[in-house]
Amino acid sequence: MQGGGEDFREQLMDEVPSDVPLQRPREEGGDSHPAEEILDEGRLKGIRGVEEVKVLHLAWEFPPWKVGGIAPYLSGLSKTLARKGIEVHVVCPGPETKDSEMEGVKVHYFKADFPSNDFISWVLQMNFFMKRRIIELWKSERFDLIHAHDWLSTLPAIYAKHAYRVPLVATVHDTEQGRWGKGQGIPMINELDWKLTYEAWKVSVLSDFMKWHLQDLFNVPEDKIWVISPGIEADGYRFEFDPNLRNNFAAPWERIVLFVGRMFHQKGCDILVGAAPFILKEFPDVKFVCVGEGYARMQYTDLANWMGVGQKFYFTGFLDEFTKRALMQLADVIAIPSRHEPFGIVALEGMCAGTPVVVADEGGLANIVQHEYNGIKVWKEHSESLAWGIKRVLRDPELAKRLVENGFKTVRERYDWNKNTDLMIKLYEEVLEEYEKSDWKVKATSP
Repeated sequence: MQGGGEDFREQLMDEVPSDVPLQRPREEGGDSHPAEEILDEGRLKGIRGVEEVKVLHLAWEFPPWKVGGIAPYLSGLSKTLARKGIEVHVVCPGPETKDSEMEGVKVHYFKADFPSNDFISWVLQMNFFMKRRIIELWKSERFDLIHAHDWLSTLPAIYAKHAYRVPLVATVHDTEQGRWGKGQGIPMINELDWKLTYEAWKVSVLSDFMKWHLQDLFNVPEDKIWVISPGIEADGYRFEFDPNLRNNFAAPWERIVLFVGRMFHQKGCDILVGAAPFILKEFPDVKFVCVGEGYARMQYTDLANWMGVGQKFYFTGFLDEFTKRALMQLADVIAIPSRHEPFGIVALEGMCAGTPVVVADEGGLANIVQHEYNGIKVWKEHSESLAWGIKRVLRDPELAKRLVENGFKTVRERYDWNKNTDLMIKLYEEVLEEYEKSDWKVKATSP
């Protein structure tokens, strides 16, 4: 269950300031404080004889710093945890070093705009500053749990776990080998992916697919992994906006096929480019709008031009959240042709926006979408199959209407933050109960 050892801990302890106590002293009168039941409002109580459990989240992105899916996930999770009585702190990079509070969540930013030669170098520097922020924070705060998100916070998380002898929970959003293929990717990131699952007391993932993936890749025990899907604020995707916004992306007579995602191999925008000739042959009024930034954006632009469909594509680059959500409402179809997808939040966003989704039968997308019930599934890495799915929706308005209705129903029933956060609280409860009974916990010293 626990990775590392005393030698590793001794090395880490050399870096801990002498005025930082390892553990909050226990109250007098007994060596143990058994966990009580979760209260009706979802609040943990009695784990250590304190009113609230305090959780420290470590992540490389959190609003307003947003790169991928971790920021919206952690934002939704942390706010819901706070509403349920958990005291939530987040340590993350930001434009400047400061403390802030966001809907009950205490956020501790550290400045991370330092120069670096490459991304890995930046991450290692970021880890150093994250660890320093944790040490500063621990002088005035005591935490019951550390919750790390992905490999980018692995090193600071392991440091804090051993230095302060506090249990570590990890949420693995994706893996390096998932992104690039088994045996591929940067070896250091592969090692950090594995190390995080090894050191964590429990691991949460966002989909059944990711549970299988971690078992296959790292031999993580089945009972160590919890599948806890994220929630989504469904009403935040249907709102009024200036209808002239549409003119920025397509002509009034054009139908919009929308792609939203980072411009790199995993997300499969090139598969949509390959599908375009098959779609345009039957529906010449389609405009393909591709939202997102990434290293492959120019490659996909060149590919569209080479295939003779460049004039039918608009690669927008990054769009602000309001414009992106408005565009999702305006689209006729949202295409999600991912080669690898640990969850597939864009599918849920499309369902919330009231737009039919056509997805690759892959990973987390396969868990979300039921074919011809709340979306259309197509073959993975197959442009002609993707074209078939998109045309299937464009041809049949009644089918499109049914997919939209059932999609919104799916979101309401299965992806509610309030319900899914209760599972995370149960995970915390189980970890803390086991921790209280374990011999790994630091015993309080006599005054």
